[in-house]
Amino acid sequence: MIILIGISGVGKSVQGQLFTKKEGYYWVSIGNLIREKMSEEAKENVLQGKLLNDNQIIDLVENVFKESLPKNQQIVIDGFPRTIGQAKWLIRQIKNKGIDLTGIFFLHASENIVTKRLLSRGREDDKPEIIKKRFQQFKLNTMPIIKLMKANNIDIIDINGDNDPNEVHNDILKELNKIERRNAD
Repeated sequence: MIILIGISGVGKSVQGQLFTKKEGYYWVSIGNLIREKMSEEAKENVLQGKLLNDNQIIDLVENVFKESLPKNQQIVIDGFPRTIGQAKWLIRQIKNKGIDLTGIFFLHASENIVTKRLLSRGREDDKPEIIKKRFQQFKLNTMPIIKLMKANNIDIIDINGDNDPNEVHNDILKELNKIERRNAD
């Protein structure tokens, strides 16, 4: 399994789709799951730029793992973890071998590029004041995840998300090849 983390609009879902089309991965988008499976109240919170509580997200992820993941297919997840609580749950799963993690890729891009991408996709929750709130939430909640993962000897691979999606995809594939070579040795 690979995990894509980064601010909304950096291209995680685009990469998930590319992994599905080009590499045959099974793609799980936490954002899509929230929009499809959560209560109206939870959806409204997301529209306002708020994060859902850890238990809601972890329950959603656990249900996906239990019910819908193919057994012999590589998996790419985008948008998880987004908080320290979610990261601690993930670390426990990795250490207890509940999740076979290949790598975590941190897609990062400039605020200007991300803002332009978000404003151009035309979703209801992509308004300038909501985007600004997302950046604040990301810095406050998600950036500390990287330190926590590294402190627990879990590699985070930085990927420049400013580039063209195909170039970003190729950069991820190059890093995956390095991981596979290391694991084969």
